Formats: sequence, structure tokens, C-alpha cells
Amino acid sequence: MKKAIFAGSFDPFTNGHFDIIKKCAGLFDYVYIVIGVNINKKRFVSAQVMKDAAQRQLATLGIDNCEVCIYDGLLVDFAKSHDVKYIVRGLRNSSDYEYEENMARVNKLLMPDIEYVYLRAENDALSSSVVRELIAFSADTGAFLPGEIQKAVTEALGK
Repeated sequence: MKKAIFAGSFDPFTNGHFDIIKKCAGLFDYVYIVIGVNINKKRFVSAQVMKDAAQRQLATLGIDNCEVCIYDGLLVDFAKSHDVKYIVRGLRNSSDYEYEENMARVNKLLMPDIEYVYLRAENDALSSSVVRELIAFSADTGAFLPGEIQKAVTEALGK
């Protein structure tokens, strides 16, 4: 069984993230969507709220070979404990590639048999950071967030 991890802070999940998730679901037998705890970031919306909303969004899309998890350790440790050999990353531009390649090199040192798979994001301007800024200024984010995520963010922030 080919299993993969698609990890990020997903704060919040965007349409771009779900574009990559759809591609992953078609390429792999099973995908762990791992909401990682980044010690350098303060969350905008709780990881549990995002996990629950992402699971509802997956059900809405009819995707049944993905599982959303929250993990606060090294990604390679998650991979080892779940017998995963692939880490999927979405790329918007060359800056994303440079960052991801550095992380891939480190992870390869920690787990030599891990492989990285890069998938092209369809909307290279979309990021969680942009969405958070739009929300902060009360702008409409409906075009950037999947339905269940939009509902969860609105409820969590009381907007």
C-alpha cells in the first residue's frame, strides 16, 4: 500500500490545500493530512477546529482515503510510526521549492528512505497567510476557503 503524508500548519486550510489533497488522494492508496505544530507560529484557528472541518470537507468531496491528524513531533517520526515512505508538498513558486528542498534534505538525513513528491499548486497567489490577512480586515474569503473550512473559521472567530 502506497501511503503519503501531506503536512502543514493549515491555518486555515485553503482551496489550494484541498487541490493538493485531491491530487494526493488520486495518487496514493492512503494519505495522512498532518496538521503540524510549528513552534514558531501562533495559530489563528485551533488545530482541532481545522481537523474537524477538514474531515467534514473530505466527506463532502467524497474522499475516503485520507485521514486528518494533529502531530507535534518531527514529521519523519510520524512517517516511521505509520510506515509512510512519501511526503507530498505543494509548490506555488521557486521560493517554495527552495524552502521545501532544504526541509527534504534534513528529513532525508533523519530518514534515508523517505521520498518527497512535489505537486504544483493551481493558484500560486493563494496562501493561508493571505487568507488570515483578508479575514483580519473582514474581507470576503469565500473564494479562497472550502465550504466547511469557511464555516468553521467564521464560527471560531465569531465573524
